[in-house]
Amino acid sequence: MSKLFQGGASATSAAPQLGVLADKFHLEISNIAGDRELILIVDDEPNVCWLAQMILCEQGYKVITAYDGNQALELFDKIGRYVGLVILDFIIPGRDGEAIFYQLKQRDPNVAVLLSSGYAEHPRLALMLAKGLAGFIAKPYSRQRLLDQVRSTLDQHSRPDTPGRERETSRQDAKTQR
Repeated sequence: MSKLFQGGASATSAAPQLGVLADKFHLEISNIAGDRELILIVDDEPNVCWLAQMILCEQGYKVITAYDGNQALELFDKIGRYVGLVILDFIIPGRDGEAIFYQLKQRDPNVAVLLSSGYAEHPRLALMLAKGLAGFIAKPYSRQRLLDQVRSTLDQHSRPDTPGRERETSRQDAKTQR
């Protein structure tokens, strides 16, 4: 197993509790030693999950994936306080992204959710945005588009107490001082 995909045993000092939870619940958190926020990717297409995971991990994000709505909600119930952003596919077998979105918001009204879909126009999108959806990214997305959208969404909507957030703020402060 590559260092990028190590599980909970190699927890970062910034969030050792996340490593403990990963071990306790047997969670596969990619790049758990990363110095950026934890992203939960919810998509039923393994190739989409894998590609987004690789792109985000290369940039220092920690990533956990769910392939259906039930799995996403189970993961969120276990480690939701550590999740900086949820990237949620709109069309998922069993439950649609809209239902999952509302259930996530019920669990944590401050959770940042970025909706992802191959269909740019959803009649329900405006209502979801009004109910706290953090944004939308159309599939297929480029590497740079994903990174830009994730960072801007985190900067605008993340909770200040999310592990990894304080390091990103320090990074931005350092860039500003240059």
